[in-house]
Amino acid sequence: MPNRRSGAGEHLSSESENADAVLAPLREALMDIRRHFESDKERLNNSVVRVSSSPLRREIRAAEAEVGPIGYWTEEAVLDELVVAGLTVEGASYHLYSIGRLLFIPVSCRSVQTLGRTCLEMAARAWWLLEPDIGVRERILRSVGEVLYGARAEVHALRDSGAAELLVRAEHKARDALEWAKYLGLAVRVDKKGFEILDGLVRPKATGLVNDLVASTGGKSRGVYGWLSAATHGAPFHLVDVVNGHPQPLRINPEWLALTVRPPVIAVREAHQRLACYVGSRSSARFEPYDRLLRELDRCAEVKLPVGVL
Repeated sequence: MPNRRSGAGEHLSSESENADAVLAPLREALMDIRRHFESDKERLNNSVVRVSSSPLRREIRAAEAEVGPIGYWTEEAVLDELVVAGLTVEGASYHLYSIGRLLFIPVSCRSVQTLGRTCLEMAARAWWLLEPDIGVRERILRSVGEVLYGARAEVHALRDSGAAELLVRAEHKARDALEWAKYLGLAVRVDKKGFEILDGLVRPKATGLVNDLVASTGGKSRGVYGWLSAATHGAPFHLVDVVNGHPQPLRINPEWLALTVRPPVIAVREAHQRLACYVGSRSSARFEPYDRLLRELDRCAEVKLPVGVL
């Protein structure tokens, strides 16, 4: 595709070298979140076992008053929902790692936006699963509902794909999720789309959930999620710049990058914090890697040079 800008490309090599010097510490800080979460899992698991006054332990005791078809709920029911929430936080941390892996020259702005949106949604969903003071029944309802929703969505996506083996596996997962719900005595109904869902569960839309999380942290960057969604859905303004009246490929800069990545970082930090509070794990150093990453984003935002292309 022709580039109408006079002299474009003459200084790309030096620009790329300078930009890579800016991005290198940011890449490392992003990828370090994944390593940090992995190292923190041992502390979190120790708290599950040792901290008797945690919200988790209180909910385990409360579960003894809940009755399913085969009798009273047990500790296992609560630990199963903890696994769902913990894996969701872990998955979000891995997405930050993946964003870090994307930040090599040339940077794909579309891929950073798309992955940033996914990370933000995943962290917001974990944040919702770990909401304080909702009680053991509501928390288990949310966790089982998320697994059932995901399993049914996978079956729906594969039904007409021709991938017979994958469809069989997905249907097996969906049956298992449904059996889990029935085992706990959770009522199931069929929605307008023909999906089995949990009766009584209000599953928030991603947009509202992300806005709630953003508002809880001060409300900054409220519009970024919609911006990232537009990029994910292919809006041309995320690909096209206009220079002297002519369309040109958009080139992103570090300030843009900081604006894009900051909300997912904050969301993962908030979800991680809720997970730690739920199991009763306290560590003053736990969130230093997130703070260091946010400082790198502040530093990155001050740099005014291009860092990539489409």
